[in-house]
Parts: sequence; C-alpha cells; structure tokens
Amino acid sequence: MVIKSARLRFIQEDDDDDKKYMKEFGHLSNCYALISEKMGNKINPKRIYQRWTNNLNPNLCHDSFNDNEKSFINEWVEEYKIRNPSSRSISLKEIIPVMKEKFGKLRSVNQVKNFWHTQQRKKGRNTSQGPSQNGNLAFDKLKKSLKITIIVLLFGVSYIFNFFM
Repeated sequence: MVIKSARLRFIQEDDDDDKKYMKEFGHLSNCYALISEKMGNKINPKRIYQRWTNNLNPNLCHDSFNDNEKSFINEWVEEYKIRNPSSRSISLKEIIPVMKEKFGKLRSVNQVKNFWHTQQRKKGRNTSQGPSQNGNLAFDKLKKSLKITIIVLLFGVSYIFNFFM
C-alpha cells in the first residue's frame, strides 16, 4: 500500500536506490511497484517511473537538441498532423524510438514535449494571432470576458431602450 503524503523532492540517496533497484528488478513488468516497496513506499511507483524515464535512465541523452533533431521534430509533427487530422493532440511518445534510430540518442518524452511546446509558444508570440501580446494568458482571458460582458450589457440596454420606445 502506497502512503499518500506531501510531495517530496528526490534526494541523491533515492536516485541511487532507484538505479540500484532498476538493475535488479528492471526486467520485471511490475518493477516500479517493487522498487517503491523496497524504498519503504515513501515514493509511489508512478513517480519512480517518471523519474527513471526522464532523468535517471543511463541511456538518456541530456544534451541540447541539435539543429537536425529540431527540424526533424518539427517535420515529424507536421506529418503526424497530416496522418491524423482528427486528432486534437500529438502523441510525442511515438517519436522517441524514431529519433533513437535516426540519431542514435535516446531522448525522454519530456525533453521532446518541452522543446515542442516552447516552439509553439515562440511562434504564438511572433504572430499577431498568438495567444498573448504581453505573454499573460490570464490577462487576455479577463479582457475577453470583459468585452463579452460589455457587449451583453450594451445589447441588453439597447433592447430595453427599444422595448420602451
């Protein structure tokens, strides 16, 4: 049983234990649950999985993306959108094995997602149709809701005015 507690940061000792237990149990289908148990259930299996796949796996490449990788991600996403026009989201998890084969580097899904979403934000800032002129989405939403409220109020006043005339 995993005990729910306040979110704890990983410390070096936890990372070392995680690496040690992955060598021992990594080949098993329930390895993350076993590791959590071995670590005294202080970290739940999902967090152990995420920590391993995004940070601790020794096969991961933590270098910045080179230009070829960046352009490959952009091209792959465009092709993905063409192949899956009805899909609202992009399954960036699918690009990981393709990139490993093409570039010989294992990247984490988080690395690819962070790169892609940063690119999208930058594109949005560079166009007048982007999500925000000042980079503050909450402010933009507030402005939009105020515009709607003002329009509704104006329409309501003119409707009432026309009604009495």
